[in-house]
Amino acid sequence: MRRTKIVCTIGPASSKPTVLKKMVKAGMNVARLNFSHGTHEQHAGFIKELRKIETDVGEPILIMQDLQGPKIRIGELPDKGINLKEGSTLHFSPKAKSFTDKERLIPVTYGGFSRDVKAGDRIMIDDGNIVCEVSNVQRGIVTARVRIGGVITSHKGVNLPDSSVRLSALTAKDQKDVAFGVRYDVDMIVLSFVSNAEDIKKLRELIKREEKRQGFKNRNIKIVAKVERADAIHRIDEIIEETDAVMIGRGDLGVEIPAEEVPIRQKEVIRKCRCAGKPVIVATQMLESMKEKPSATRAEVSDVANAVIDHADAVMLSAESATGKYPVKAIETLAKVAITTEKSVYDDIRPDEMCVDEHDAKIASQIRVAFEGEGVDAIVTSAQFGDVAELANRHRPEVPIFIASSEEKIVRQYNLRWGVRPFLLKKARSSDAFEKAARNELEALKLIKKTTKILFITGVK
Repeated sequence: MRRTKIVCTIGPASSKPTVLKKMVKAGMNVARLNFSHGTHEQHAGFIKELRKIETDVGEPILIMQDLQGPKIRIGELPDKGINLKEGSTLHFSPKAKSFTDKERLIPVTYGGFSRDVKAGDRIMIDDGNIVCEVSNVQRGIVTARVRIGGVITSHKGVNLPDSSVRLSALTAKDQKDVAFGVRYDVDMIVLSFVSNAEDIKKLRELIKREEKRQGFKNRNIKIVAKVERADAIHRIDEIIEETDAVMIGRGDLGVEIPAEEVPIRQKEVIRKCRCAGKPVIVATQMLESMKEKPSATRAEVSDVANAVIDHADAVMLSAESATGKYPVKAIETLAKVAITTEKSVYDDIRPDEMCVDEHDAKIASQIRVAFEGEGVDAIVTSAQFGDVAELANRHRPEVPIFIASSEEKIVRQYNLRWGVRPFLLKKARSSDAFEKAARNELEALKLIKKTTKILFITGVK
């Protein structure tokens, strides 16, 4: 059983029901709906089809809504773009409607642009391919010198890695999209460009308001904090504490901080999340070349393997599955790399890497039995026993973890967790009743055999 989960972005290349079903059978555990693209009608169609496939295939599919967030972009430019020459001077303004060659004034979409930047700050355009340095800010106009030139076109992304950007993590568009997510009962919502724990609290409050407004009692929608800002790295502890899960968005993060630091920060965030019992996803450019080619580069395979060795809960496909030519092959590639890496000794957690606190110690001896593989083939527990399931998952045992829940949504949400195969089961009145019912159900699902040796964890004594 593959333990590292696979998140796939759904788009034009994967929109057909036949392709979606192949993706699930190839190993997709989580379907990501990117609300930077597509209409509500299109996303509603995806949700309906995914729920149908879930029933047909008999595998839980977590549906993850990814909000666009407050991305700063270049405004309207001439169709051919403009060539920024190294050493030249230009100006940026949120008040400009379009580019004028005479004034060299470039429009930006963020109203607080001139307020938040200062002399010496870098303006990075198109994922850092073009770099400018602010020389002056006056009357709402930001003057900058081009340090690394190139051609830019309309709507390219802008990053301000040296500036304290006072931009709300929830835009007006995001608020409408959250209302959609509540209405269609998505399993998780990803908050983009998180800066601090307060951003997550605001989304949680918005979800509650929407539930009340739409007449729902409690949709139990979990929040994923996308870490892609330098501010988020600086406040990572408070973010992990407040969120339900984390996504490491390496694209924008690699612009906000030096690219050579990204692998180190990735490892740090993964470890912090594992020790906190929060699922963590590694995203962006995992198999970028497979957008056009049927096989991955050796460097991409190594990147995926390293995320598996770090014990990330999941690895993610973006354009590879949304617009690429080989969405199913990309999933198959991720699955093969994950399975092969998980079999190696490099996947094992050393004793000094274990996350054990006083609370964990109460079940640590039980987990150690499974971790060392001493006659145990599987761990079985239930969400009804509180955080025991999370504690078991936290230790990354070398055997499968089967977690039961009486709620379909919780089953789907557990499908993001490393090494966990969740399954639906009615609440049991006692530990003995649970053990009997769980074994019967797992055998019926053909997930275990009658001879499978199980460690049942039904509470902390």
